[in-house]
Amino acid sequence: MSAADPMPTEPFQLSAILTGHEQDVRSVGPFADSQVITGSRDATVRVWKVDSESADGASATCTHTLSGHTHFVGAVGITAAGEA
Repeated sequence: MSAADPMPTEPFQLSAILTGHEQDVRSVGPFADSQVITGSRDATVRVWKVDSESADGASATCTHTLSGHTHFVGAVGITAAGEA
């Protein structure tokens, strides 16, 4: 798609509700093996395992919470193992 192409006409659809952060989520990123990571204004990063998909969307379980950030988490990303 180029900058001149119009936006897709299909509406965006909710694919899952991830309940757990205490404030709004500022970033979402893909992880391995049906997992996603999220960063929030509650100063945590959470790792989610997508459990199943149905007509109503996917369900997910928080498997890890990374706390200790001194400010909200505005971006998340994954690098290959061993990279700094």
